[in-house]
Formats: sequence, structure tokens, C-alpha cells
Amino acid sequence: MNEQRKQELFRAADGLLARTGRVSLRTLIPLLKKGGSNREVGPALAEWKAAKGYAPALKIKELPVPLQDALAKVAGDLWAAAQAEAAARLTRDRENLAVTVRASEELLAEALDRLDAAEAEIAGLRESVTRAEARLERGRSEEFWDRVMREIYEILRASGTMTAAQILRLLKPATVRGAADRREPLTPRTLHKKMSVRVSHGWYFERGETGFSRGTFPTLGRAREAAPPA
Repeated sequence: MNEQRKQELFRAADGLLARTGRVSLRTLIPLLKKGGSNREVGPALAEWKAAKGYAPALKIKELPVPLQDALAKVAGDLWAAAQAEAAARLTRDRENLAVTVRASEELLAEALDRLDAAEAEIAGLRESVTRAEARLERGRSEEFWDRVMREIYEILRASGTMTAAQILRLLKPATVRGAADRREPLTPRTLHKKMSVRVSHGWYFERGETGFSRGTFPTLGRAREAAPPA
């Protein structure tokens, strides 16, 4: 179809739409000067409809009353069926959601139980570590003070006595620093207390009126039987 004939078709379609509100091949072809076939006019009419955005609505009021009633009943039935399907789907979705929520709650409860058990186990391990560290620290403390007592034993003369203050002045600087590092600075009072503990166990020293003197040097067997407090 040439451009001149296409423009004629477009004008005829515009007029038909303005008069009747509907345009079809059956009503348009008779208006063309040379008529035309469906094959010839159809593509041009489709182009016109696309340009105009043509989409006529079905006019129910033009249908016979019995057909209108039937269509209304069908529409009502379809609407009711759609509502029933939507309600059923909503019910299924709610049930599925409830199942999912219950499963999630069960998993959460299980996870919390495991967390509680893990925290209890961790607390027990921490307590065990704390006790082990305390035992280790006591062992280190006993070993340190035992070295100090052996050093004092060597400082004391074979005969005679010395006060704690006199002994303190003769201790090695490293020994004094070691006590300070253990947060037990060596003072005459501290040294007197530590040595008195050994005296009560019969280890290293004897105590007289004027100070401490050499006593019995503990053997390894006795040391293993009962070590005095640090």
C-alpha cells in the first residue's frame, strides 16, 4: 500500500472512530475509494491502531440481556473462585510460616542450650586453669624462697647469730630484685617472718635471743614430705 492510500485509510479510520467509537476491517474497507482486501488493508489498520493506542472496550450493554446476565454470573463465579483460591493460599502460607517459625524457635532453643553448655564448660576450664596457675605460682614461690633460705644459710656463720636486718644487707642484689618482682619486697620484717616459718619446721635455722643461727639443712626427702609455706 502506497503512502497516499495509507493516508486515506488513516483519515477514514479517524472519522469512523469519531462517529462510532469502533474501527474494524469490516466497517473500514467500504469507506475507502477503491475498497481493498483484508490482506492489503489489515497491516495499515494495525499500524493506525498502534499509533492511536486503539483498544476498544467490550460494551456489555449492547449485548442481549440474557447474555449479560450469563456473563455477570460467570464473572461472579470467577471472582468467588479467585477469592476462595486466594484465601486457601493465604491459609497455606500462614501454616507454612507457622511451621517455619516453630522450626526456627526449636533451632534457636537448641543453639541456646548448646551455648549454655559451652559457657558452663568454659567456666569450668577457666576455673581449672586458675587453680593450675595458682598451684604453679605457689610452686614457683616456694622454689624462690627456698633459694633465698639456702643463700641465707650460706651467709650465716657456723657459729654466732645475725638479725634479719644484718642478713638483708648481705643478700645478692638479684635476690632482692626477685622478691620485689614477686611483689614481696624484702624488708627485715618480711625476712624475719620467712625465716621464722622455716624455724618452726626445723629447717635451715634456729632462733635465739639475738637473732638467727644455722640449723639443720633439709634433705631432699624431707623437702618432698612437707614444704613450708612460702
